[in-house]
Amino acid sequence: MGYVGLTPTSVFIWRPSGVQIQDAYRTLVTVFEGGAAQRRPKWARPRMKVTLQFNQAALTTDDVADIWRFYRAQQGNLRPFLLPLFGRVTSVASASSVGSKTLWLDDTQDLTSSATSRWNTLYLQNAAGAYDVFTVTSVTGATRIEVQSSTGNVYAVGNPVSPVITARFDGDILSPGFLPADLATLGLSFTEVQS
Repeated sequence: MGYVGLTPTSVFIWRPSGVQIQDAYRTLVTVFEGGAAQRRPKWARPRMKVTLQFNQAALTTDDVADIWRFYRAQQGNLRPFLLPLFGRVTSVASASSVGSKTLWLDDTQDLTSSATSRWNTLYLQNAAGAYDVFTVTSVTGATRIEVQSSTGNVYAVGNPVSPVITARFDGDILSPGFLPADLATLGLSFTEVQS
């Protein structure tokens, strides 16, 4: 039987070779008759623009087929999904055991100062390729985070952890024929969705 592909989920799981992150602001400008201008932000905080780039030599035909299948499942930029930012920002501080759903993480950069911060969702993948999207349940001090998963996968000390945002594909047009080259040159672009 041939390769049937991954079932599209609501999490983008293909690890890129490079990640470019930009903050986009929306400023409303009102110009009065006398020439004075008033500026105010439309958004409470900036939205992230994320571009993932891939090493073409490392991409398999199956990877490209799965990314295409994921894009089709989201119907271009119609449906939002979870997008890990993939750069290691923290790591597992205490190993988990089989069936354990609670982990402690070292947060050396203090990206999660509270369970309700922008980074209250984290992505963790173990050496076997199993992954979880964790929800932060508590923060003790500036460097310890408790997270909970739904699967109970086993993770080791040092497994990298990345923040997750809710995002959409930037555009509605993607060609399967050019996808391998596009992934390496242009990359895939996403825009953060704010709730």
